[in-house]
Amino acid sequence: MVEKKKNKDIRVVPIKELDSGMILMEDLIDNSGVVLLKKGFKIYDIEKVLSFIKNHEFETDSILVEILEKTAEDYQEEDINKFKKGFYTVKKEMIDEVKKIMFKEEIKKEEMEEMIDEILQSAEGRLNVFQLLQKIREENDAIYSHSFDLMLVSHSIGKWIGFNKETLKELSLSALLSDIGKVKISRKIIEKIDKLTKEEELELKKHVVHSFDMVKNYTFMNDRIKEGVLFHHERFDGTGYPRGFVGTKIPVFARIIAIADIYTALIEDRPYRNRKSPLEAIKILELDYKEKLDIEFLYIFIRKIADRYVGAKIKLNDGRKAQIVFFPRFHIYRPVIKLDNGDVLDLLNEENKSIEIVDFI
Repeated sequence: MVEKKKNKDIRVVPIKELDSGMILMEDLIDNSGVVLLKKGFKIYDIEKVLSFIKNHEFETDSILVEILEKTAEDYQEEDINKFKKGFYTVKKEMIDEVKKIMFKEEIKKEEMEEMIDEILQSAEGRLNVFQLLQKIREENDAIYSHSFDLMLVSHSIGKWIGFNKETLKELSLSALLSDIGKVKISRKIIEKIDKLTKEEELELKKHVVHSFDMVKNYTFMNDRIKEGVLFHHERFDGTGYPRGFVGTKIPVFARIIAIADIYTALIEDRPYRNRKSPLEAIKILELDYKEKLDIEFLYIFIRKIADRYVGAKIKLNDGRKAQIVFFPRFHIYRPVIKLDNGDVLDLLNEENKSIEIVDFI
């Protein structure tokens, strides 16, 4: 049976009602004769388009367009743009509040909580937080960017553990503020490409004390929030700092933020290395940190991340493309995949040991 071709949805729409997923069927020309957008232009980011044309006047208020049926990629692009718009708007306000904390100025609990809520809500959509962080990377203000990534990931872990709404707010605030003390560390140390000297390592470790010193006198922040800030570099085997706590002596918030901190650091670009993919980060966590982190929280975290990448399209080191279909309970970084030709490969099998996932598509 021959499928009927769908009729194209072509219509005249007001210029102010242009939207993502539309293709211009004629040039968009302002009243001075300048072609702003050519015929055939497909709108992906409507905010950018409207911002570009807002200061122009037109002889006509409408334009002929084709309205496309949205694909999964279109919806993904919408989610990314929605996240960018909401996240970056609130982030600027939040940075101002964080700077007040750095200088120990007065801040209002309600305003901080409202901003945190807005940032967390901006990440709600068809893409999960981890896919969004993978898609959106920033090169500047690395300390602040890491702090916001850390808050989003810590909040996710807290949700998976089962924290109530109030505890999640406290955890998110603790994670957000845990690295702000790095502003007191020399930029030469923060941005150094070569291995740090022992003296530089000791100086860098002081950032947790600096962070704690900035938050300790705010009465609306309880001990859990402050302990998360001070102790998020403690390790279960006693090799962490500043106190060398062992096991469950490490406060719960600090244990969660520790996992989020390592993961977000791995997926971020650093002066001395390029960012890792989510699966590379999971591999490092599972192989190198089982003795150093809360093992229960760690496996809740990496299994939940894996769940969010089932169905994801990937690129292999031999150039082939595939889709993730299943993650094993352990060795999560070696999933079962389906190639474009339909073949299914279990990357845990010996014959597939040379195959690596190099990126998500």
